[in-house]
Amino acid sequence: MGEITFREARVKSQWWHKGITAVAVQVTILLLMVLCFANITLGASSRGMSITRVNIKERLDTEGNLWVTKEYQVHFSSPHHGIYKYIPLGFTDPVTKKDRKIEIKGVRVYNCSPKGGSYHYKLRTYTKDLLVKIGDPHHTITGDRCYGISYRVVGSIIRPFQNTQAIFWNLVGTGWDLSLNNVHAELSLPDNVKLTKTKCYQGSYKTTNSCTSLSVMENRITIDEPALLPHEALTLWAEWTPPIVKAKVIYNLLKEKKRRVFHVLLVILVAILLLSFYLWYRGSNLSIRKPKMVLYHPPEEISVLEAGVIIDNSLDGKDITAALISLAQKGYIRIEKIKDKNSIFSSEDYICLL
Repeated sequence: MGEITFREARVKSQWWHKGITAVAVQVTILLLMVLCFANITLGASSRGMSITRVNIKERLDTEGNLWVTKEYQVHFSSPHHGIYKYIPLGFTDPVTKKDRKIEIKGVRVYNCSPKGGSYHYKLRTYTKDLLVKIGDPHHTITGDRCYGISYRVVGSIIRPFQNTQAIFWNLVGTGWDLSLNNVHAELSLPDNVKLTKTKCYQGSYKTTNSCTSLSVMENRITIDEPALLPHEALTLWAEWTPPIVKAKVIYNLLKEKKRRVFHVLLVILVAILLLSFYLWYRGSNLSIRKPKMVLYHPPEEISVLEAGVIIDNSLDGKDITAALISLAQKGYIRIEKIKDKNSIFSSEDYICLL
């Protein structure tokens, strides 16, 4: 056996330490992957609820309104008060990259189970969403429940082209923290239209993955998706001819926000004009007021009596008194004080002498 020098021992020690470090890194990465997988697969069940079925029916009318009905079959494995549903109040156009505002009207919540009934719910509007809070805050539930929500979408959701019109619409939204299972969606168009192009995408934002099942029958589109992970979308592109909404209506929908801003600015402008007229009428228009020079003595060519009459446009006792005092100061007259000796009470008066 040969002897191992100090240099060879140090090289082998470094190699051994590098090997141990590489193994430790690989084991750490593997454990992290296992934990992430466990978090993804068990995240929904750890919340104590799951959405077992989603049924969506949407109908587009000739006025550009979208009538939406969504039903969610939910199973609660632990006590809960109900569910939250966020409805977007706008979206970003994928072509123009501009934000479009929409209105949600006529929200109604109902029990879609065979026994029917209603649920306690509250609506709350945020900047970008309308929150539908369904459930009784004083009671908890378990087991299976069916929640139905219906509403009307008003806004610029139709995109006009030269000879056709189209809609690019997310059917389920991306705000769900749970997986959506057994998703069934239908979109109905008016009877007099013919679909020329349909596409469906499922998955995360900007995905190009096609839907599992897409079928078209005359003016109706049907989509079936077995499962959607949390925050995944089900987006539909539908194009048809002839146009169902007049160009004027679409123009009004697209310009609705600008018209509202214009109306507000018009009201502000009218208010400013009225205020300016009022200030001008009262002689308080500061924008055209000229600077004035302050005089502490009346002009030499104007007497005190004339100045008093000019100031208030009237001749009164104060003006005459001031005129007499001015004449006395200039030496034209003398003013002497006299006492009335015939009166029981002493009194004083003044007499003017030339």
